[in-house]
Amino acid sequence: IYDQHENKVTVVIDKSGQAYFEGKKTDMEALGEKLEALVQEKELFQVVLQADKDTRHGVVVQAMDIAKRAGVRSIVIAAQWKSDKVL
Repeated sequence: IYDQHENKVTVVIDKSGQAYFEGKKTDMEALGEKLEALVQEKELFQVVLQADKDTRHGVVVQAMDIAKRAGVRSIVIAAQWKSDKVL
């Protein structure tokens, strides 16, 4: 979910490793394209990653690498979240 007031977007990763961008399933390649577009068009600064506690670490690292390559300057990992409130 893009927050224009704080120039940040939230990316959710469920326990199966599926990423969600703005509430819709997306693959990692498309995620990178979407983040890059926001960086260029809206000066996106920060990505908040909300990952299920059972998500494989490698998937989270992959999402972080994608965000960095897209030009995101700050990546925050949410410590706790309730998946039923986001998806």
